[in-house]
Amino acid sequence: MNILCLSASGDDFIFAIEIKNKHFYYCKQTRSDIALVEIEKYFKEINFNLQDLDVIAVDIGPGSFTGTRVVTGFAKGLMFGNSKLKAVEILFNKLKEITPQYILKIAKQKIKNNCFVKAEELSPKYAMHCQAEKNRLMQVEIKKACVNDLDECVLICNETNLNWNKTQLEQELKNVFYVALINQKVIGFVIGNNTIDESELCLIAVKTSEQGIGIGEMLLNYFISQANPKIFLEVNENNYPAKNLYNKIGFKQISVRNKYYSDGSNAVVMLKEKK
Repeated sequence: MNILCLSASGDDFIFAIEIKNKHFYYCKQTRSDIALVEIEKYFKEINFNLQDLDVIAVDIGPGSFTGTRVVTGFAKGLMFGNSKLKAVEILFNKLKEITPQYILKIAKQKIKNNCFVKAEELSPKYAMHCQAEKNRLMQVEIKKACVNDLDECVLICNETNLNWNKTQLEQELKNVFYVALINQKVIGFVIGNNTIDESELCLIAVKTSEQGIGIGEMLLNYFISQANPKIFLEVNENNYPAKNLYNKIGFKQISVRNKYYSDGSNAVVMLKEKK
């Protein structure tokens, strides 16, 4: 599948391209209209026709309304000229989360879940989404997980590529395990464990369709409120959105575990001490 991802809601213009499983990433502080020329230039260099794109993913905010207007306009122009081209919208709740690799990852999750929009529906929706997000967050209920929540938790693991099955999740019920619900449906969960004076955060997962509006941060803050004075966690050094969130909440890096993950990447160990 050939995918083009665009983001201009922050200080940098970002695009990510996946063509026949090859990737190209661009992140530069420049005007959106100039950066769009860079995209066309790159496609010419690799002898790729824009008509052969399958999906275009657009960051619709929040952030620069002008930037989101430029990239959505570009996307709509491509779609009107190519009836086969599909689009997905991506909404970020923190500008610093956005990297080329991350926007491509979210786009592929949206594609997997068939979250496509029509050309006429593609537009900056900052104000509308912000109010919708607030209304959505007000509906969230967080409670201790039970057996009846596990099937929905497994679905979230599957769609977010987490290798947790129902048996593993059920074993965590005896530890710290909270779920976030809207209308009695699980939209996210957090898992951890406690010792005498320490807590460890093991996992946070949020349903793909609910990502980017603050559910993960809400779950993290709830976990912290119930945790012991010292809270530890480990995170992949390349997971910038998670690291940014943990830094924002007050976690500090204390060590690195080299080549900890199967892909050879390092794990960053972080600590937060409650006052």
